[in-house]
Amino acid sequence: MLTEYFESGSFEREYDETIRMILPYVEKDPTAFFTPEEFKSGSACLSDFVHCGRRASANSWMGHFLQTAQNKRQKTKSRHPI
Repeated sequence: MLTEYFESGSFEREYDETIRMILPYVEKDPTAFFTPEEFKSGSACLSDFVHCGRRASANSWMGHFLQTAQNKRQKTKSRHPI
């Protein structure tokens, strides 16, 4: 389900739309902590971070899955040597 959310482009659409909604307020706020350019740059970095985290999580899960499968094969071989 999470993979579909990213692979379908839903994350990018919602994230980009959220940034478009917030940016005008950053541009108009004289007390803003960040300039509009810094906000855009930070937003891009956050998006990259989310994608890297998703890939790392998927890779970690896949590694766990493969290790579990390998362990099962080894146990089966030790019980039934060929």
